[in-house]
Amino acid sequence: MHAEEQNQAVRATAAALDAAAEPLAGLWNAGPGTVRPAVSPQQLRVMLAVEDEEPMTLGRLAEQIDVIASSASRICDRLQAAGLLSRSVSAADRREVLLRLTTDGRSVLDRLRQRRRRDLAEVLSRMSPEARGLLLEGLRSFAHATRKGRASSVRTA
Repeated sequence: MHAEEQNQAVRATAAALDAAAEPLAGLWNAGPGTVRPAVSPQQLRVMLAVEDEEPMTLGRLAEQIDVIASSASRICDRLQAAGLLSRSVSAADRREVLLRLTTDGRSVLDRLRQRRRRDLAEVLSRMSPEARGLLLEGLRSFAHATRKGRASSVRTA
C-alpha cells in the first residue's frame, strides 16, 4: 500500500472510530455532572492530573492540561473553594505551589468512577463476550499508542 492510500485508510478509520465512539464519549462525559459536588470537565481534568502526579506544582499542571498558569490557577481556585483541592507552598522552593487532592476530592473521583463503571457494565452486558474482548483489546492498544505518542512529543519538545 502506498503512503497516500495508507493515509486515506487511516483517515477513514479515524472517521469511523469518531462516529462509533460517540456513545462511549456521551456516557463518559455525563459523569462529572452527576456527582456532588458537580465538577466541570475541565475541573475533572485538573483533578485527574493532580491525582496522577501528586503533589503537582501549578506550573506542571498548566503544562499538563495545556493552559496558561493563570487559567490553571483559576480552575484550582474553584476546586479549592469546593473543598476538593488543597494548595501549599513547597518547602524546597517557596515560589512553588503544590497541589493535592483533599479527601473530598478523592471521594468525588471514587464516586465518579463507580458511576462510570456501573453505566459501562450496563452497556457491556448487552454485548457478546467476544465483542467485549475485542473492544477491550482495541482500547488497550489505543491507550498504548496514546502514551507512546505523548512520550515521543515530550522528548522532542
